[in-house]
Formats: sequence, structure tokens, C-alpha cells
Amino acid sequence: MLRNMDDLIDYLRGNKLCLFREAIEDQNPVKVVVIDSEILFSYKVSRGNNGKFDDLRTIGEIPKRIREIIFVILERSKLNHFVGEFVIKGDEYLLARINYVLPKKELLSLGFDPFRLLCEKICSGTFSYMIS
Repeated sequence: MLRNMDDLIDYLRGNKLCLFREAIEDQNPVKVVVIDSEILFSYKVSRGNNGKFDDLRTIGEIPKRIREIIFVILERSKLNHFVGEFVIKGDEYLLARINYVLPKKELLSLGFDPFRLLCEKICSGTFSYMIS
């Protein structure tokens, strides 16, 4: 059980991948897309009465606390492509989930194609794992 950021960091030292979810119900999460170690896109997801996501909206400025958490993950783990899902509890943003599978359907519906971006970075030689 991961209870805090230190637990996550310890877990990531011995494991290359993880998928976890905070047990917080009835939240409309903010999702932040990180590709090639860059924060590229963020959006808010609203759930309908049936529990499924029924509304996606981009958000402007990413809250400072969310940026701080993303930078800690990038600095202390080997993850460089992921979607961080955050929920609000009181006045604090909590990292509820890290998913290394990009939600293509959601992103395409918002006009953002992560796979086109990756292809462009690879073809142009700007992808960070390209060997020069």
C-alpha cells in the first residue's frame, strides 16, 4: 500500500512500472499528460450519474502543487510518458493515479494527438531517447 510520496519513491526504486489508484470516490479528476518528460496538456474530467466520464474540458494554468508533484515523479523515477490523475481533497491536490497508457480517445476528443506528437519528435530527432 502506497500511503505517501516517500512510499511511491521507494516503490519506484525497485520497480520500473506501476499503476495505482487512490481510494477516493466521486471526484472529477484533473489529468496531466507528460510525454518525453514534458508537461504538455491538462484537462478536467466530469463524471455523469452513470459513473462514466461525460465531459472533458481543458484547463488553463496547471496548479502549482500539481506541477511540483509531476516534477518530483520525473526527477525520482524512470517514468517519462504518463498521465497523472489528481483529485482535490480539502485544499490539497492528491495524486490519485499514474497511468502509463495514454487515454487516446479522451485526448483525441480534445483535439490533441499524443501519437502524432511522438512520431514528429522521433522523426525530427528531438525525442530525448534518440541516439546522436
